[in-house]
Amino acid sequence: MYDSEEIRCRKLGHNLTFKYCRKESVDEPCGSIIDCWFSRTKILEYLNNQYGTEFLHEFINRKKNDRMSSILEILDRDNGEDKNQAGKE
Repeated sequence: MYDSEEIRCRKLGHNLTFKYCRKESVDEPCGSIIDCWFSRTKILEYLNNQYGTEFLHEFINRKKNDRMSSILEILDRDNGEDKNQAGKE
């Protein structure tokens, strides 16, 4: 429905499609999807239809990371994967 629409991502700093935003965390949307897309789509209706009311309430109440926290989280995750790979060698 909205997959080909683009918006500037405040977190990553470049344009992304709605499709990317709704799958940023593999099986969950980006934590900022509501803030970013609220004025351009019926995002709450979309999320409710796709994930259900319970998920939507939990998703809205999650703590959102700022850009630096997101970067540090990704680095920690990558470092953990590097350690796991090193142990396999």
